[in-house]
Amino acid sequence: MSIYQRIGIFIVEVVIVLISFCTLAYSSNNFGMKHVGVAQMTGNVVSTPCSIRMKDRYQLISFSSLTLDNLSTVVQREQTLLPFDIELHDCGSVYSRIDTKTWTIQFQGQPAENISAFVLQGPSQGLGVALLDNDKQVLTPGQIYPLYNSVSHQDKAGQILVLRYFLQLELTGKPIKEGNYNGLIRFFINYQ
Repeated sequence: MSIYQRIGIFIVEVVIVLISFCTLAYSSNNFGMKHVGVAQMTGNVVSTPCSIRMKDRYQLISFSSLTLDNLSTVVQREQTLLPFDIELHDCGSVYSRIDTKTWTIQFQGQPAENISAFVLQGPSQGLGVALLDNDKQVLTPGQIYPLYNSVSHQDKAGQILVLRYFLQLELTGKPIKEGNYNGLIRFFINYQ
């Protein structure tokens, strides 16, 4: 190695040491000082939230008066099946579509202990209501499900989606008494 190369390497090492020393001295002078900066984010809204439309504000579903004999067998309870629809408007965009990964629904209420149903309030805890999807598969309270299986129809632009569900009376296994029963089931729709 020539003398010039050694001198060059020495000079580079001295410069690196000086830069490191200056950086440490500068940062120690600024220790504890408040630095002010500006951050800017830009982006576009690609889809607005859906609006939900129902026949009435409470989506009231009323079962007709029934006798205990009407509830005694599974076949008779299946005859109490009542449909209800949830209409979603203005959901579509070029960036979103109904699929199993990004659109989900969850139903919440007071669950029954030993069946997939919601307990109804009334003279006893013996009567509940099961929730079924468009394919008439029973849904478990509190579980998250994809919307894809419940879309009964949608318009060509994908701006209106109609979700079809069913309610069916069920026995919870506890004693049942005659009287008026009611219940509240809430739903939550998530999409990305």
